[in-house]
Amino acid sequence: MDGLLLLSLTVLVPVLFGIISYLVPGYNLKKYAVILCALVLSVASLLILYNGPQNLTVESINIGMSLPVSTIIIALDFLLLLVFLYFGYKDREYKVLGLAVLQLALLAYLELFVAGGEEAGITFVIDDLSIVMCLIVSLIGSLILLYSIGYMKGDKNVSSFFLIMMVFLGDMNALIFANDLTWLFFFWEGTTLCSFLLIRHYRDEPSIKASDRALWMNLLGGIALVCGIILIEMMYNTRFLSELFTAQATMPGALSFLPAAAIILPFAFMAVGAFTKSALMPFNSWLTGAMVAPTPVSALLHSSTMVNAGVYMLIRIAPLILIFGGGLLSTVITIVGGFSFMFCALLALSQTDSKRILAYSTISYLGLIAMCTGINTWLAITAAVALLVFHAVSKGLLFLCVGEITHIIGSRDIEQMQGLIAKAPLVTVITVIGLISLMAPPFGIFVGKWLAFQSASTFTQIGWSLVAIFFIIFGSIFSVFYYSRWAGKLLATKPAETAPPAHHDWYMEIPLIILAAGIFVSVALTTIFFTQLIDLPDIYGQEPGGLVVGEVLRSAFGGFSPLMFLILFIVILLIPILIIRVPKTSLTPTYSCGTGKEPDIGGGYFETLIGESKLLKYLNPIGILLLAILFLAVLL
Repeated sequence: MDGLLLLSLTVLVPVLFGIISYLVPGYNLKKYAVILCALVLSVASLLILYNGPQNLTVESINIGMSLPVSTIIIALDFLLLLVFLYFGYKDREYKVLGLAVLQLALLAYLELFVAGGEEAGITFVIDDLSIVMCLIVSLIGSLILLYSIGYMKGDKNVSSFFLIMMVFLGDMNALIFANDLTWLFFFWEGTTLCSFLLIRHYRDEPSIKASDRALWMNLLGGIALVCGIILIEMMYNTRFLSELFTAQATMPGALSFLPAAAIILPFAFMAVGAFTKSALMPFNSWLTGAMVAPTPVSALLHSSTMVNAGVYMLIRIAPLILIFGGGLLSTVITIVGGFSFMFCALLALSQTDSKRILAYSTISYLGLIAMCTGINTWLAITAAVALLVFHAVSKGLLFLCVGEITHIIGSRDIEQMQGLIAKAPLVTVITVIGLISLMAPPFGIFVGKWLAFQSASTFTQIGWSLVAIFFIIFGSIFSVFYYSRWAGKLLATKPAETAPPAHHDWYMEIPLIILAAGIFVSVALTTIFFTQLIDLPDIYGQEPGGLVVGEVLRSAFGGFSPLMFLILFIVILLIPILIIRVPKTSLTPTYSCGTGKEPDIGGGYFETLIGESKLLKYLNPIGILLLAILFLAVLL
């Protein structure tokens, strides 16, 4: 099938359905538009997988007259910044105003003084990495859309909600495939606008404050990205990512004062842009603040779209950093990622709000992915892609489970979820599956962590290798702690509790069942995933397609098949379920330390030691210091 048609189905059709759902009256008609959008997105992404890699060039569109697409993109870019200025002025958020003006000036400088008359190049690249990302966005995003039908029923702003959600998915797919950096920048800032509007969905003061914080932090990342693009145009005389693999730096006279090592300076700016989008420290507060949004928004931001754009960018530029000798830059990226992985896992320990636990967990795992891109070996990049996929499935499932549980018990606090297995067995079992998949074998996250550990142990710089291993070990310990604690609460039934009659909203529960099944399917298809969907550039010393699954699996499991592990896991799980029976007379009240009542934990765990108010005042300055070191590593 024609690649341009498939690209249109994943990018333009969601926008079209979003507009239709916004305009049609009545919830039922909107619902059908959402369902059709989900079906088209899912089928189109699978067809892109079937068609395989290809390059596409889009120069103009014909609507009675020929219009150059680049000109349209530039005009929309400036329009987007004017929208940011409007909201900054409306909310009296002066950081947004200042950053939007600065971004406007940089964009004008790029288009008027830097962008040359380069010949038309490849505007969209469909390769293995972008296909993997498209599957994540389109399949998981479609399930989140279906879930939204049940979750958002009765919401007064549902029309704009569906519109922005579908535009978001289309924009994210365009970002994934974009090879022209000026186009990529527009789609990058498009995700910023969509997330900003979704976070402030409820229009109350906490939502507005959280959306403004997300906006100015992501605008800061946008400034870093446009600086990187300007430097790439000046140094490498191209605006196409694919051409950078063969480009040579020209270092114009205006930049001759920079040291030779500054040849990788553009990628340092792009890395900072990626850090903000993925909410790595010190930018973590915008993502934890985004929890005020409806649960489908949280699922979309944290699993399949917004935050994945940042680590996707790091995976994209990792081979370029290697080609141009950015060893020090890679080391700093490793430390920033590992630092975020361990300390965000530690911060999650003190939380009882399930969405905040998942938010810190998301930042933590994105930090692990970033650390792998910094280690920048073939095994580390393989781990990064694997973690990206498996994390998206599990985390998307857990956010949707939290939304369902909130509907059932009216609370997101895990303390209020104790014994939920007796009240809502289906969603409880699915939630526990999601929690286990993030911390135990044979699931994909365990595979990714093991590969990350293996790659860290072979890191060329021994001292930093030990630091990376330290981050992985303790980050993993903390994550197992807070996930197992949550699972224990769900399964800890009290004596004589019986399940009330179940109330099913199948629009909300079918996506949960599909994603839970997807976790097991992903394990069974691990071999196919590693052999067919990961293809690394030659710079990593592997022939294209030569990343043999045996090498990966031997590193992780000593050569055993992941399917065998899945079968063993299911057998081990089924034996106690089918054989062991605990009589009700054996059940005892919750352990209460001899007081006769459950202890009051005061709203959190270890809050006085590792709570946000205690740790962040130290961690954020350290994060800012690491960013300063990132640029010093390039310039000195």
